[in-house]
Amino acid sequence: MTFARQSALRAAAFTAIAFGAFAHVHAPAALSQAPDSQAPDDALPILYDPLVLREVTFTLAAADWTALRSCTRMSVDGVDRPADMEVDGERLAQVGIRCKGNSSLGINSSKKPFNVTTDAFVKGQDLWGFDVINFNNNWSDPSLLREAIMLTAIAPYAPVPRFAFARVTANGEYLGVYLMVEQVKAEWVDHWFDGDGGTVIRGDSPTDIRFDSSPLVWWGEDLARYKAGYEVKGRAAASDEGYTALREMIRALDAPEAEGGFGAADYEAGIWGALNVDSALWYLASINIMAHYDSYYVGKNYYLYLGESDSRFNVINWDMGLGFGTFGWPGESGMPGPGVGGFDPALVDPFGQEALATRPLIRRLLAVPTYRADYLAHYRTLLQTVFTSDWMLEVGQTYQDLISEAARDEVAAQGSIGGSFTHDQFLRNLRETVTLSGGGGRPGPGAPFRSAPGILSLVEDRIEYLNERDDLIAPDLRLAEHTLLPESPTAADDVRISARFEGADGVSSVEVRYRVRGGTEIRLPMTPDGAGGWTAEIPAQRQGRTVGYAFRVGLDDGRSEFFPKSNWLRPYSYKVAGVALPLAGPGDLVINEFMADNDSTLADEFGEFDDWVELYNRGSAPIALGGLYLSDEPADPWAYALPDLTLAPGEYLLIWCDNDPEQGELHAPFRLNNAGESVSLASRDAVLDLVVFDRQEVDVSWARSVDGGPEWQACHAPSPGGPNACGEAPPPTPTAEPSPTAEPTSIASPTREPAPSATPDGPRGNVYLPSVFR
Repeated sequence: MTFARQSALRAAAFTAIAFGAFAHVHAPAALSQAPDSQAPDDALPILYDPLVLREVTFTLAAADWTALRSCTRMSVDGVDRPADMEVDGERLAQVGIRCKGNSSLGINSSKKPFNVTTDAFVKGQDLWGFDVINFNNNWSDPSLLREAIMLTAIAPYAPVPRFAFARVTANGEYLGVYLMVEQVKAEWVDHWFDGDGGTVIRGDSPTDIRFDSSPLVWWGEDLARYKAGYEVKGRAAASDEGYTALREMIRALDAPEAEGGFGAADYEAGIWGALNVDSALWYLASINIMAHYDSYYVGKNYYLYLGESDSRFNVINWDMGLGFGTFGWPGESGMPGPGVGGFDPALVDPFGQEALATRPLIRRLLAVPTYRADYLAHYRTLLQTVFTSDWMLEVGQTYQDLISEAARDEVAAQGSIGGSFTHDQFLRNLRETVTLSGGGGRPGPGAPFRSAPGILSLVEDRIEYLNERDDLIAPDLRLAEHTLLPESPTAADDVRISARFEGADGVSSVEVRYRVRGGTEIRLPMTPDGAGGWTAEIPAQRQGRTVGYAFRVGLDDGRSEFFPKSNWLRPYSYKVAGVALPLAGPGDLVINEFMADNDSTLADEFGEFDDWVELYNRGSAPIALGGLYLSDEPADPWAYALPDLTLAPGEYLLIWCDNDPEQGELHAPFRLNNAGESVSLASRDAVLDLVVFDRQEVDVSWARSVDGGPEWQACHAPSPGGPNACGEAPPPTPTAEPSPTAEPTSIASPTREPAPSATPDGPRGNVYLPSVFR
């Protein structure tokens, strides 16, 4: 059989097994649909396609290249050096390249890890929608596959960075196989949280590379201690707001009652309001089952994300290159030390470190019976779907086939793979343990043996160990049916959800947990109907809204199960019927300017820098605003009723789009999505003006070039509440900015769904999965 034929058959099997594992979490199967993993603009190539090996070339000054290739963990200067970058024929001039990482900089070759910022020297420049790319060198991983496999396995259940493999050359020197990994920033937020905005915090000290720098332990009121242990990223780093929010979440998680924490009786509800507990449980289950100990287990190496729609922290996987046991188990102390790394990573208890005072994410959450049961439910899901020998073999072998030739070339160019490994070790480490040979790395501080467990051998040993536990036995329970009444709800309808379960294991309680447009998850107890079913009513929601929901079932023996199993990312859903208004011709009242990413341009009366929309009367007569509406949702054109004011000819009115209507009549109950959406002005009978826009820049508005005129432009001199005077546009950059549609053209008709579906819940629907899942 030819190699091409083998690869084709393997890819087909990979599709069946990987997608089969994902589809398995949906019930009923007839309502399932494959997730959409396309980029927001389908005309662009998909940068992070795991089944495409990218060809990446850098050209930079000789002195800069010498500095980069000699980086060590003690000499990372954080300086962007200019370089020309070419990716599969797409050339970008003057990107910024810098060293990154800690231990991975100790590699014994030129294959240093680095970070690329495409707009470091050319404003607005990006690569297919991304402006920051991490190039991970797979240090200490002979297989070069660990992080890719783990990201693939977790993606159906929790937000993770996207990735792709790349062959990388710099100044004519072939460096080898890298993993291009998405930065946790705006593009990542757009993908997983529908451009929700919010704050990103890295669970790593910005100044201290030691372990236990970010353990989520309560350190008191002083923000200085948290600033030393965590790093608020992006614009939020300029103020204390992100650190204050982090401190308050940690107060809820770990502080004693005397300092504002929660006692045992109130802890379950209290921490639910500060932390997306489900995200934390998925995170803990994934790092434990996949033996990823260079993580929260050593008090660092993760991300936190705090959104705006759901004002709770999410825990995000990050930097998994030493997964599958390559980093030694740090033990019950949380600090790697002599001999600790010798513990067999396949035999680590699912509740490891649960008594450790400095690991409250484990100790406090898993002490709550409900959360402990849910943790085990998610753990079982991973064990039944992706943590199997078949799944791991097909995924791993597919990726290995993709990069094998590039890895062989790395040996020829660099003398080894990753500074330490032979090509034979690369091939074998997917299945069997290999001993590291060189100075390229070690399993973890204190580990006595310089070896990397075989991925499949570790998985098989761990499965055998885990299958001996009674609490990881899958319950005999299935969702026999569930219905909605009415099937096609309107904004006036409460929705009655009914569910019936079958199986040998008894059901003691059922909750339906639901979200509306990315908001905080609400837990709603269901009531037995006396005929073996359970019912509850979800209150009426605004027109056009998608409601995502999942069932949490408590069993008589204390276990729990979720339906669907991917309860957070791929819940069941229904959509409230919307309104499709006709489109009127242009009138005298128009949307004149707006800003969807206001960081410092203009504060409202409460000192908050919120989104805003400016209306303008371009006519010759006063216009009464009563009976007119603004909206950011085409199916809900009456979201915000304008105040009963009269706008004189040539007069402006500024509306704050901050989702804080309680702050006054000029505050709308929605925010603008800086990743792109629409804003409409409507009466009860027709849409009077509509602006459709794409991603927005910070503190740059979109405005009509002339007040009330037909042409729009990016305005680097915003003028909220005054005449538009954008002036000359800045010099053109390689990435053009798409202009909004100034006049109404069309509005999508609302979608009515006749039955519950596995359609994703709004912002979490754009689930990243490899292209084989499409």
